[in-house]
Amino acid sequence: MKTRDVLRRVLDVVAGDWLSRGYLAVVFALLAWAWMDASFFPYDDASFAAVVPALFTAPASLLFVLLPEGTEGSYFGLVTVAAVLNATAITLLARTARSA
Repeated sequence: MKTRDVLRRVLDVVAGDWLSRGYLAVVFALLAWAWMDASFFPYDDASFAAVVPALFTAPASLLFVLLPEGTEGSYFGLVTVAAVLNATAITLLARTARSA
């Protein structure tokens, strides 16, 4: 089996449905917004912009509680992995609902 076929199958499971693609687009837009807010807008108090992507990708993103404090790169990576897991679940559930 070629690498291209394997990649196509994985992408079909992760983002094979329009609902999961829309979910991933919203998650990555929220991550971009949180990154922009953290990078370019200084606040005297804390900003809760990073909480929104984490809540949107719950329950898989609740693992970020286990991360040490001050690891922004790990946070964005974990939210991305959580979004991919949730998108996979959305795709598989949508396929199951259609076949039933």
